Amino acid sequence: MSASAYDLVVIGSGPAGQKGAIAAAKLGKKVAVIDRKTIVGGVCLHTGTIPSKTLREAILYLTGFRERSFYGQDYAVNREITVPDLAFRVHKVMEREPVEDRGMEAGERVPAHRRILGRGRSYDVRMPETPMGALFLEDALLQFHKYKALADGALAQVAEGDLFRTIDSESNSIALVMKHLAGNMRSRWTDFLTTDGEKADRDRDAEFELGTEDTRVRILDRWEAGWRLLFDALAPLTPADLLRTVTIRAEAHTVLQAVNRQLTHYAYHVGQIVFLARHFAGSRWRSLSIPRGKSKEFDVSKEGKPYVLR
Repeated sequence: MSASAYDLVVIGSGPAGQKGAIAAAKLGKKVAVIDRKTIVGGVCLHTGTIPSKTLREAILYLTGFRERSFYGQDYAVNREITVPDLAFRVHKVMEREPVEDRGMEAGERVPAHRRILGRGRSYDVRMPETPMGALFLEDALLQFHKYKALADGALAQVAEGDLFRTIDSESNSIALVMKHLAGNMRSRWTDFLTTDGEKADRDRDAEFELGTEDTRVRILDRWEAGWRLLFDALAPLTPADLLRTVTIRAEAHTVLQAVNRQLTHYAYHVGQIVFLARHFAGSRWRSLSIPRGKSKEFDVSKEGKPYVLR
């Protein structure tokens, strides 16, 4: 690297280093940040605070620990938690945290206040995009998880025979609602960004018909597979993807519109599942939210966490 003159050299690109460098740059100073890593963030991002807390939260979520006060001690989002499951979540959070960097080609000019040096290379560093897109994706993922948890809490209270019962000749059973949702998820979320959301091999009408193969175990397997497709498709999305175009039945949607469309659709059907499960359970029903007459005794969480008794 050729010799350069700087007004300020910051060693370490953790939160304090980043803020100090940016503050100096805003004052018109020529600043360099030196770090061992090629992506800024320091120990906070790479090995310390963010990875450790993300790992903790991933474990609490996947084990269903916080939800057990609602759904019982046996409740878990995933009963077989693997190291790749935990590592995937940690890496996804780490990817969203740092300032983006772009490798610089030799001789390319970068404004001095945006230049970062690391391991003998310079990088054009762009500040993160507006957080609105990231917040939308984070909340959408949270809401889908809440819908699934709500439905699973209701299904746990459904007796074997009640899964296939209907309240009248024109109504769908819980099993058929689950079968329809699973079929919809498979169609919508398989190759979400690159293929039409209505797959050619989908038979929507058959989703509302029970076949001899439609046992409780088979329907639950399809249900879980559908949700896995959803979460696997949604988790890698970035704010930059939200304005990309996808199609559903050849109708163009932005990714944002397509996600919202599924959020409202699934909320509608999860509500049906909860209604039917509660109807069949009768006096055995265990409330999935605030029990009747207990509103003043509970603090309500917006984050999908259990309601807490005061």
